[in-house]
Amino acid sequence: MKLKFILIILFYFPFNIFAETETIFLNYQPRIPFFIEDKKEKYPVDGTIYKIIQSIFQGLDIEYKYSNVPVIRTLQMIKENKVKVCYPLGLRNIEREKIALISKPIYKDKNTIVLYNIDNEKIKLYSNFTEMLKDKNITLLVKIGYSYGKLIDEKLLEYLHYKAFEENKNIGKNINKTSDDNIGMLNQILNKKSDYMLIAKNEIENLIEQNAVYKKYLKILEFKDLPEGEYRHLICSKKVGEEVMEKINSRIKILKLPNEK
Repeated sequence: MKLKFILIILFYFPFNIFAETETIFLNYQPRIPFFIEDKKEKYPVDGTIYKIIQSIFQGLDIEYKYSNVPVIRTLQMIKENKVKVCYPLGLRNIEREKIALISKPIYKDKNTIVLYNIDNEKIKLYSNFTEMLKDKNITLLVKIGYSYGKLIDEKLLEYLHYKAFEENKNIGKNINKTSDDNIGMLNQILNKKSDYMLIAKNEIENLIEQNAVYKKYLKILEFKDLPEGEYRHLICSKKVGEEVMEKINSRIKILKLPNEK
């Protein structure tokens, strides 16, 4: 019983691992193709954003360390501003601008698309994304704590009363929240636990090509009222400091980021 209590405490209050130090903690989650983790070592070893972050920090005299921490907790840590921590995969929004230091763009996604199960005939009938949001009989799957960019965040707030960058304990029946990674979210759509989800086209292309089941049953819709592509940034606690952020931005400029391939 005592052991169980200790594990619960560590799960919900992981911040004791971030002792006062000059180290900048880069809080990531495994997410193909951005961060690919060595499952044995529990540490990132590859990925499009991982390579970019490595290129930035290896060119600076700054101590850094990766930590696998859920995004909602990372954003809370950034807000509390007690440790030097960055979320290396963030989209810029007004709320984050208030509480964080935000780097220049480091990466640009392809356009945002709707992902759905091919057996869901109703999804194919919509002519645009706004029309989908107005239908209270279908469910959108969202990742807890994620921002989907200014345009989509505003639409989610307007039509579903959902603030993408907050925890949102009370939401309607037509939206489902999850803490799953992108593979888990795809499986939820595959198993029809939700009707559709939003994802960048560059993020889904690789996942579908690598999995025959996904390729057969998961399909995409592209709408004109969804953004062409969001820029990703390093979102850091203010404790990181303006001087360090200037160094990071200078390095981003030297590397001529973002990579828009």
